[in-house]
Amino acid sequence: MILDKRLICGNWEEGQSGYFTPYDPSTEKKPKDYQVVGIDQIDNAFGSATSAYPIYNDIDSGKRSAFVNDTANEI
Repeated sequence: MILDKRLICGNWEEGQSGYFTPYDPSTEKKPKDYQVVGIDQIDNAFGSATSAYPIYNDIDSGKRSAFVNDTANEI
């Protein structure tokens, strides 16, 4: 299920910069309008990821791999 929210810095947030409507050329349909994130939301997400990377990078590669696989399995 795709939610119309983004996980930014541990919080689910709605977009702040209007809407985007995707188009599926195989069906010629526009399935749904999605909210677009704002610049400040992108800055917050990037800052959070930048802060987390050194911690993530220090974790053993086997544990990182298991984490990514577990996350993918939950999606």
